[in-house]
Amino acid sequence: MFLVGGFAELRADEELLLIHQGDLPIDIHGQRTSAETAYRGTSNGLTVTGLRQRSGETAHTSPESLLGILKRHHWTVDPDPFEGKEQSGFTGGHIVRTYGSHRADGIDAIQLELGSNYRKPSERKRVAAELADSIVEFAVKFLELKTAAHSARESAGDVFR
Repeated sequence: MFLVGGFAELRADEELLLIHQGDLPIDIHGQRTSAETAYRGTSNGLTVTGLRQRSGETAHTSPESLLGILKRHHWTVDPDPFEGKEQSGFTGGHIVRTYGSHRADGIDAIQLELGSNYRKPSERKRVAAELADSIVEFAVKFLELKTAAHSARESAGDVFR
């Protein structure tokens, strides 16, 4: 499951927060600094501490990371190289810092700040599809998400590998 933006109600219900351990809230915003850039905000990896502990730095700073997958879709991403410092002003806001996995009761959380080129009405379908595909690819690799196709392959054993 992915929680995208606006999940502040999680803190109000501790049981709900426990249910979502292992999920990845992605808080999506628009920014006007660079029309063609998507900025990652994790407080330089702090808000995905759990992900980095479970899966290593590859999950956060490699071509296999969410940013790396987006770049494969020809997105302009920052930081690039992925292990670089996040752009000042785009290191993650209230939601990721309040609910991130650096807190004992937190869950991994990423903020994406999208430039206006990604938000144009003519681009929204493409952007949404590429973002969704990237999230699924990332989740299958690092969050143990099983898609219908992935489950079918597992059921069939090595036949599809």
